Amino acid sequence: MKKPSYNSLNELLESRAVHRHQIFEQYIDPWKVRGARHLQTDCKFTRAQGAYLYDEAEVRYLDFDAGNGVFAIGRNHPVARSVMHELLDLSPPNMVDREIPLLAGLLAETLVKYMPKAAHRVLFASTGSEAVEAALKFSRVLTGRPRFLFLEGDYHGATYGAMSVTGVPFISDKLEPMLPGCDAIPRNDLERLEKELAQGDVAGFIIEPIQGLEVRPLDQAYVQRAQHLCRQYETAFIVDEVFTGFGRTGCLFATEHFNVEPDLLVVAKALGAGYVPVGGVIIRNDLYNKVFDRPGIFVHGSSFEFNDYAMAAGLATLKVLDQENLVENARKNGELLAQGLEELKERYDMIDEVRGKGLLLGIQLKAPESLRLRASGRLMEKRGLLGHMLMVQLLAKHQIITAAVSRTNILRLTPPLLIDKSQIHYFLESLSSVLKDAYRFPDGIGRFAAAQFLRSLRT
Repeated sequence: MKKPSYNSLNELLESRAVHRHQIFEQYIDPWKVRGARHLQTDCKFTRAQGAYLYDEAEVRYLDFDAGNGVFAIGRNHPVARSVMHELLDLSPPNMVDREIPLLAGLLAETLVKYMPKAAHRVLFASTGSEAVEAALKFSRVLTGRPRFLFLEGDYHGATYGAMSVTGVPFISDKLEPMLPGCDAIPRNDLERLEKELAQGDVAGFIIEPIQGLEVRPLDQAYVQRAQHLCRQYETAFIVDEVFTGFGRTGCLFATEHFNVEPDLLVVAKALGAGYVPVGGVIIRNDLYNKVFDRPGIFVHGSSFEFNDYAMAAGLATLKVLDQENLVENARKNGELLAQGLEELKERYDMIDEVRGKGLLLGIQLKAPESLRLRASGRLMEKRGLLGHMLMVQLLAKHQIITAAVSRTNILRLTPPLLIDKSQIHYFLESLSSVLKDAYRFPDGIGRFAAAQFLRSLRT
């Protein structure tokens, strides 16, 4: 096969753009291409800025997904972009084994300043999954114990260790057996938690304070008592804030809502500003010193753990969060968005529940009670596609990007933290329009289901 020849990246992209489906289908994942065609969710975006993406015709799309929460400060933020350009111009040596990297130290210093009370240190990683792996390994070395506990329904990543403490069956069931000694327990069940911890063999208990997939917050009393029990039984209390961290819930970290201080706090996603992946584990200093009590102790390492570009992206993200007061913006506008969704819930019984905090919100959907819509609604509900229905309609009719979480009948909203009131009002008006259309005679849900069925025959 002849290798492609090109003079610039832009030239390469323009010359091959017409073949993007065939290339992706042949060399990566044909099912992703077919699924996008089937749901009509395949857009060709050419640029992005802040809370908007633009297609080839310069049609503007409002982003209420933010790249699965990655673009918390918006896409291509000028501060982060400037930092990336500046570092490229500096031509740093980067990742030199015999150098103590300043940028890594500066990012760790900044992260630790946000932590309450006790001193902390940071283990860096490339992704959220890798950061979870680092937390698990640290807990084992710290305690010398074999087991981990996690909660049913929580998601902690796609690497093997992280999947072993993930309580989402459709993610891991084809890869079983998972790592031994990883046991799921029910959410908010303190009696079961204490029973397991009392056995004295649990290295770490890992939680999501608010589930990223289904947006289910834990009870505050449960989280506080869980921390107390972990301290009592000398088990590492690990809080995974890969999704909830850096302002997403209206506090810098979701643990602030629960008034707890984890032993290990796992972060990633938004920290890299969408430019370079970066994750980490923020660890209480007293625990860190117990593990690294002499030279040569190995717990975690990564080729890219001190990547200058990742560290600079992290510093830029934290600077923007502070300068633009985005955490407070997420709190205020999250309340506005949640209030608007609750009002829609009173008008449309398809909305069963609104969950979450700040700008991490989940809309749980159900079949309408109307006799005219009950059959088609229950069919879509049974297949877990009500969230997909709203996602597709919001995209096609109102140019709004959202996420439908697998087959759970959940529409998840994670807009960038810089979202403003006018954009929230537009989203609420658009969602109301889509819901109204679903109730419209003749059977809007049935029409959508039939159209999807016919399209599946063609794809």
